Amino acid sequence: MQFTNEELEEMIQNAGGVPQGTEGTPVGGNPSPIQIMAEVEAQGIQIPWAQIGQFLICVLVGIWTQSLPAAVASCGLVHSGGGSVSS
Repeated sequence: MQFTNEELEEMIQNAGGVPQGTEGTPVGGNPSPIQIMAEVEAQGIQIPWAQIGQFLICVLVGIWTQSLPAAVASCGLVHSGGGSVSS
């Protein structure tokens, strides 16, 4: 299933919002939700539709300490059932 960046950002907001840096602003250099979902697809990870917002937040937190592919893989283990993005 394909989402627009706006739809993915809305899912993040509905799941609890964008993680904030220590100064109260979004952490610089974050990939867009579309970039995150492209990495999900590249890794063949399946994220249930209802968990996409929480998954994106997990990745945004994860990239503070690891690369995007590593954060996607780590969060995918928690939020996926294996395979590719599903609806």
